[in-house]
Amino acid sequence: MSADIASANQKVKSKNDKRHLKRKLLIEEFFSGTFRKLDNPSPEAKKILKHKRIIDSLMVEASDEGQTKRINKVDKAVLTVAIWELAIEKKTPPKVIIDEAVELAKEFGSESSPGFVNGVLGAILSRGASREARSGSARGSGSAGMI
Repeated sequence: MSADIASANQKVKSKNDKRHLKRKLLIEEFFSGTFRKLDNPSPEAKKILKHKRIIDSLMVEASDEGQTKRINKVDKAVLTVAIWELAIEKKTPPKVIIDEAVELAKEFGSESSPGFVNGVLGAILSRGASREARSGSARGSGSAGMI
């Protein structure tokens, strides 16, 4: 593991880390949005909502659930934020995104949530890498060209 990723992993694991708190608030916002319409979403949530169809499609493709309605609401909120970071925003190393999502799934979800979240994100990551390899556009980052 590179020093940058190891350092980022240590920072992410802190419950007071700004990025952790931002993700936590987004997950809470998307979780509450499963019960009622988000009337005044945060600026970050608005960015994610612009890509909701793509995110939901990736979530269903990578899970065995067949449709997002069947995914636990907490897991869906965690996955929504993580898939946006992993496949669309692409500013954070994939390993850090997945690690943080698993930690948040442990914090908010059921006993099976961490494994489910890890499996879905791992499938999305490997499918993205497979697409890159097939298209010949791999750039070495592991996260470019996911969609």
